[in-house]
Amino acid sequence: MRGTTRTIEKEGMVEIEQDTSYLDYHPSWFAQDPIRRMFQKMGIEDQETYTFLMTVANPDALNRIDQYNKEKKKDASSPPRFDMRLLDLYLNALTSTSESHLGKTPKQYFFYPLVDSRQVHSLEQHADQPTWPIVHVIKGTQNIKLILDLVDNIHDDKTYQHIQEQETPFHYRKEEIDLLRSEGINPLQWYDWSAQHNGSTLKDALTLFCRPRNYIEKKY
Repeated sequence: MRGTTRTIEKEGMVEIEQDTSYLDYHPSWFAQDPIRRMFQKMGIEDQETYTFLMTVANPDALNRIDQYNKEKKKDASSPPRFDMRLLDLYLNALTSTSESHLGKTPKQYFFYPLVDSRQVHSLEQHADQPTWPIVHVIKGTQNIKLILDLVDNIHDDKTYQHIQEQETPFHYRKEEIDLLRSEGINPLQWYDWSAQHNGSTLKDALTLFCRPRNYIEKKY
C-alpha cells in the first residue's frame, strides 16, 4: 500500500523503519536532494537500461592554459585558468545540446558531480575541484553514442554558440575557450569507468543505500 512501512526488528534492541519502495513513497527530505530528484524526474523503469559514465578535466587542457600564461607572461592576478566557472560553461552547453536531441533534462540524460561541494563557500573551494569526476547518467542504450559524441565534439559550432550565449556580453572566459578550441584540445576526457544497470536493480540500490534508517529506542 502506498506510504506504508515495514519494521525490521533486532530482538530486544532496536527497530528500523524502512519504506517499502523507492518510487512509492518519499518523505520530504528525501525528495529534496537534487540528485535523487533528478532520478525521480527521469523515471526509473524496471526493464530500461541505465548507463553511468564519468568525465574528468583533460590534463592536456590544464597544462596548455598554464603554458599559455607563461608564453604570454600573463598578469598573475587574473590569468586565464581552468576553474569551475570554465567547467560550468562547458557542462551547461552540454546540457543545452543534449536537450536539443533528447528533450528536457533529465528525462533521458543528466549529470552530477561525484563530490558534492554545494555547502562550501566559493572562496573555500578546493583548488583541484575542476578536476574531480562528473557522473553522467544515460537512460536507454540508444542514447549512449549520442552523449559520447557530444562530449567528444564539445568544440563544435553549436556547442560553441551555446557557450558564447552564456558569456554575453562580457566574455570573461573567451581567451581560454578560444585557445582550447583553436588547438582542438577537449576540456573533458572520459574516465576509465562505467556501470550499467536495469531499472529494477537501480531502484533497489537507491532504496537500500540512499536512505538512512531511523533508529528508535526499544520500549520495554
